[in-house]
Order: sequence, then C-alpha cells, then structure tokens
Amino acid sequence: MNKHTRGFTLVELLAVIAIIGVLAAIVLATLGTIREKARLVGCRSNIRQVGLALELYSNDNKGFYPPAQVLNDGDDNGWIWCSTLIRGNYLDRRILLCPGDTVNQAALKYAGTNPPETGRSYSYCARVMSNNTHDKGTPLQKSLVETPSWQYMLTEWHGAAYSWKGHAGELANYTLATNSTANISPSHKNGGRHFVFIDCHVEWRTPDKFGDINSGWRLNNKP
Repeated sequence: MNKHTRGFTLVELLAVIAIIGVLAAIVLATLGTIREKARLVGCRSNIRQVGLALELYSNDNKGFYPPAQVLNDGDDNGWIWCSTLIRGNYLDRRILLCPGDTVNQAALKYAGTNPPETGRSYSYCARVMSNNTHDKGTPLQKSLVETPSWQYMLTEWHGAAYSWKGHAGELANYTLATNSTANISPSHKNGGRHFVFIDCHVEWRTPDKFGDINSGWRLNNKP
C-alpha cells in the first residue's frame, strides 16, 4: 500500500526561509564583529611595535627619541621621525599602517614619493615628543619625563601621513579630543583610538578619555 507523503505548505516554506534569513544575518553580523576585532588586534600590535622601536632607538642614543623632523641632514632635504626608525633598521615601514585604516594614505595632501612619506596611520604626540617646544627638530630625552605611564607618545592620527622631505607631517595633539573632525579617520566604528605611552604600554581609549590640553598631551602635565 502506497503511503501518501505530505509536502510543505506555503506557510511552512516561508517560515523556513525566514529562519534561514535570520540565521544568515546573525552569521554575517558575527563575522563583521570578528573582522573588526581582528583589525583592532592588528592595529594594537602595530602601534605597540612602533613604540618599542622608539624605545630601542632611545636606548641606543643616550635616552633621546628621534626628533619629529630632521632638516638638511646627509643626502636628503631631511626626513621625519619614522623615517629615522626605518633608516636605522628599527622598524619595517609596513608596521606604520593600521590594518583597519580605511583612508587612502597615499592620496593624502603632501604625500611624498618615498616610503614612509606615502602614508602612515600613527603619529607622534606633538608637545611631548618635541620636548614641549614648537621646534619639531628638538628631540625628547626620556629622563625628562616625570610620569612616563601618563604621557602620550603615539596615537592613531591619519593626518600623520601628510609629509614631504623635511616635513614632520601632522603631529597629534589635544584637538583630537576637542574637535571631533580633527584628523580622525573612520578606522574604528566607535571613534576610539589606541595610545602608546612613554613607558610603552598601550591603551584603548574612547573620545571621552582622550583628555584636554592639561592632560597627557603635554610634557610633564601632572595626572
């Protein structure tokens, strides 16, 4: 005796399709979150390596960090702080780009023709690494820093890519906190940024924690 096989009704088919759609949306959202976390981990690793390269340079140069810019030195018209690290084999230039940076660094204004002048995602914090002066050629000596766990060394700041030979590029400063459009790339969804401190530890901070002119943006401001 043949058994009658009951098929799906239209309502049941629509229900199955709806469930599949919901599951697909959940999977895609999860994959997006995983990718974002992976980019954050990669970016944190890169900026930490830049900080460690600066520390190694300092150890080899009587406690001095590279100046923000070097003018008329050797066979060029000068170069910027990260070029000093690359020329000294302290850093691979590819580390200067955050995996999550969506800005076309090479197309930015004043982008030069030679790496790393073609773009970077990280920048010196201006009034700390320039020894609290307006002279970008003045190097900071680590022994002058009273609170190394509080003073900013580096942060994510896509304006740092602006450069030509002898130009320091845009240096990060407290306007990152006071001006929501100041040199901020859409690298991270919530507007947060990684910061490297003089003692080389790395912190993730949201905009409300960036601080103002009286915070770690200036040399020897007190906590």
